[in-house]
Parts: sequence; structure tokens; C-alpha cells
Amino acid sequence: MLRIATGLILLASALPAFGQALPIAYTKLAGSAWEIYLVRPDGTGTTRLYRAPNKVGIGFIDLKPGGGEIAYRENGLRVLSYSAAGVASLPAATLDPCFVEGIDWHPSDGSILYSAACSGVGKVKRYTPGGGTAELFDSQLTSVRWSRDGNSILYLKVGGGGLRALTWRDLASGREVTLYTVTEIGLSTFDMGRTSNVVILSDPADRILKIGFPETFPAEGEAVAVTVTEVERGNNPHFSQSDEQFLFETPHSARGDYLRIKTATGYIAVAPKSTYGLSDWASAAPATQTNFGVREAPGSE
Repeated sequence: MLRIATGLILLASALPAFGQALPIAYTKLAGSAWEIYLVRPDGTGTTRLYRAPNKVGIGFIDLKPGGGEIAYRENGLRVLSYSAAGVASLPAATLDPCFVEGIDWHPSDGSILYSAACSGVGKVKRYTPGGGTAELFDSQLTSVRWSRDGNSILYLKVGGGGLRALTWRDLASGREVTLYTVTEIGLSTFDMGRTSNVVILSDPADRILKIGFPETFPAEGEAVAVTVTEVERGNNPHFSQSDEQFLFETPHSARGDYLRIKTATGYIAVAPKSTYGLSDWASAAPATQTNFGVREAPGSE
């Protein structure tokens, strides 16, 4: 059975269960429309959750810890919910109509950190279910991420000459520390480690790098020890639960790329050659979670 609503397709047939496996979500261009898919880390159970209206882009996406909801950019910030069987509900109303350039669920409290720009003014915001949106500070940023404890955040700060500075900010004091700087091309997203203070990203040369930094935010004036290690060639990397395995796109090739997981002993094929957008790999669920309310899709059998 297909449930169809104007401008989108929500699949509600008997689909592979995702209740026991922390899924991977990715976006893919199909003709003139972008789609959101789920897949297990072993490459099985590929499920299309959502198809956007034609010629409407889907930007940043982020899976809620434990799965069940996907925050993404489509004409602003939106959230799509799905069941353990992979059945999607109609996306909730747009939470913020501004142009969103980064999205990350909090590790435990169900809120969403994101950067957005309206009328040329960039802001970092936090949306909390039932509590609305709070503006944290003004800045031109992309790709915001929570730290593992949720007390600080990381982001790519826009600089002159096309530079992007990977920046660590303590929320209590507002102090910033620059961890790594690179030119704009190639560095648009990154992921935060699940078990250690390490960031994974790709640079303009398609090198996938791990950037290690201290476990605690440095005191004012304290030097910050940073390590940089090349671990693969590709784009758009995302950590597994162990920080050892990671999802990535193969380097750009004719007519598309592949999605793969790098393990300690080799590779796992996740999705075949296609035109992919951004992706994410769900982290483990916290002890308690708050869920968004969603509307069931009207449709016909």
C-alpha cells in the first residue's frame, strides 16, 4: 500500500524492521526529486521513506539518537518520523523557515541544534519539543554539532578568503577555540565521535581526516593539543558507535558515488552507485527521549 500526499510519497507497505539495528539515513537524487532512505549498516533493508516535491532540495539530515526521527532541511527545518517497521508519517510542519546550514540532535534531551540564516543574518538556534526555539548567538556558521556531553558545540566558522575554521565553543562562557582550518571547497560537513573527542571530516583533496582534541574544554590561554590523521579517501564521513568504523562516500566518479563503511578489516557496501546528498548514522538512544508529534499522512490504498 502507498500512502500519497500532495508533493510527496510515503511508503507504508510491509518493510524491513529497523527496531533492532541503528540505521543509516541518506538522501539520493531520483530524476528531478530528492528522496530520503533508510538502510541497515550491513547494506540490507533499503527503504525509501520520503520523496520531496520535484526540484525541491533536501539538505542537511540528522538521525535522532536511537532512530525513529530524522531532522532535515527542506525549505527550512523539518522532522520526519518513522516506525520500527520503516513506515513514515507525514512530516511535521516546518519548524523554522530560514535557510538551514547544519542540524544535530542533542545526545540525550531531544532538542535540535541548528544554524540558520534569514535576511543575511546567521544565527545558531536550539529547538526543544514543547519549548519552542531559542537563539543561542549570532554568527555565520555551517555544520553545527553538539559535543558528546552536550555542554559545548562544534561548528565550521566562515572566514575570509573562503576559509572554514573547525571551532569548539563552550556554551557557558562563550569562548571559542580553533581546532583546524581549511579552504571552503570539500569541507561542508563533519561528524563528532561517539566515545572520544574526535571529529571526522573530508578536505578539498578528498582526504578523510580524524581530528583529535582534548576531553575537557581548555582554560583561557591554555594551549590545545590537536592531532590530524588521514584515514581514507572520500567524502561526507559519519562515525559508527565505536568511532572505529565510519560511513563515507567514495571519491567523486563519473555518474555517481558509492556509500560504504570502512571497518578495521575492509569495507561493507551500503548503497550502490548513484547521486547522493548527505547522510547520517544513528547513535545509541539515551535512557529517556522526547518525541515530536506528527500527523498521519492522508492517502488512498
